[in-house]
Amino acid sequence: MNQFLLVLCGIPASGKTTFAEKIQGLIEKEQPVKIVSTDSWRDAEYYAEFKPSNEHQVRGAALEKTQELLAEGFSVIHDDTNYYTSMRHELLEIAKAKECVFGIIQITTPINAALKWNKQREQMIPEEVIVRIHEKFESPGTKYAWDRPLVKVDLTESTMSDSAKLVAELVSKLNHMAQKEDTQDISENIYDVTTRRVVSEFLKDQPACRSDPEVFRIRRELLRLAKENEFSKVETEDMLWKRLAKLTIRDS
Repeated sequence: MNQFLLVLCGIPASGKTTFAEKIQGLIEKEQPVKIVSTDSWRDAEYYAEFKPSNEHQVRGAALEKTQELLAEGFSVIHDDTNYYTSMRHELLEIAKAKECVFGIIQITTPINAALKWNKQREQMIPEEVIVRIHEKFESPGTKYAWDRPLVKVDLTESTMSDSAKLVAELVSKLNHMAQKEDTQDISENIYDVTTRRVVSEFLKDQPACRSDPEVFRIRRELLRLAKENEFSKVETEDMLWKRLAKLTIRDS
């Protein structure tokens, strides 16, 4: 199986670490995978006298550990805020150098929930740190195709287990391809997985449409448009649902 570097990004206390562990538990049944969490280099003393400048040392140590594990043959889930595009690009370059599959998972848990969850942590993060990162967060995929997330997960709306299963499914599909893919190929595969899932859910709710060839024509057309225009996963889902919904109006 191909190695991969899976990059989590999101504000602090948004559930990334627990989510990373859920994903690891599912994927490690098929291949060896390690989590590199920047929290491993942050203790109570670190936050007691928090200095943004110290983050460079923490991030540097995590990047070094990521490269080390990839060199040893492990796949890696990189668990950090990764809130700047440049941070994610550093990891993309590591993935390219190690010739492994690269993917971004964006955790979109709202800040109000993150602040609430932070109070329940054994080691609380200063609230000003969470707010500052939230204000400076650069959403993946807004500028570059390589930065487009495989999936966005709001852990206040979806269960941790269901979301982890979706990620594990995506990684499994990517890893079982005959040859290693470039970023564009990965994006195209995500379009295929996304549109197939939407059609499957639609037909489950609308059994009368199962024999309607228009359903599959709409999917093929939307798949072509998504690839040509580099739609995001969310845009592709929304557009396909809207087009399929017109079939139910037509038949009513």
